[in-house]
Amino acid sequence: MMVAKQLHRVVLFFALLHGAAAGWATQMVPLSIGELAAGAQAVVRGTVVGKQVVKQDGGRLLTRVRLRLAEQLKGAALGEELTIVQSGGVLGERRTVVVGAPNFVVGEEVVAFLVFNPRGEAVVLALAQGKFDVFRDAAGVKHVRNLFHGGAKGGGSRQALLNRLGNRRLSLAALRSKVKADVR
Repeated sequence: MMVAKQLHRVVLFFALLHGAAAGWATQMVPLSIGELAAGAQAVVRGTVVGKQVVKQDGGRLLTRVRLRLAEQLKGAALGEELTIVQSGGVLGERRTVVVGAPNFVVGEEVVAFLVFNPRGEAVVLALAQGKFDVFRDAAGVKHVRNLFHGGAKGGGSRQALLNRLGNRRLSLAALRSKVKADVR
């Protein structure tokens, strides 16, 4: 009887722990491209040329992502390169994850909707919603996609659901037009 009671307590503990962890999950309300453009201080297209994780005062990890800019769709001129900062990263054995934050890979082409923090550093707007991956289709036409726009990577059931919700392939030219229409 005592073993069953202890087992019940362990199961209850893990159920509560799981429920608490689920409560910390990030939930995103999908923003339209117009809402992203309206909220952004700058919108840029570029290639990720570097990533560096640094330890800040107080021990927090910060990732600096360097973009070589190919185009600026909105905002004041930013030059040829831009550094985006975001909390979290991997430094040695230490890893800090910000759920919902965009992931940048050196060599990938992206469109980023940005705001600037009080230190004047670029930050991606609306977590991963503010970063679009750029890719070419079989005909060589550039398209973009993120969590909610431009279709899902790899197809499958997620792609089918997004298609039913109206999330179809989005060309870079169409994204550019939507952003510039909002700027006017």
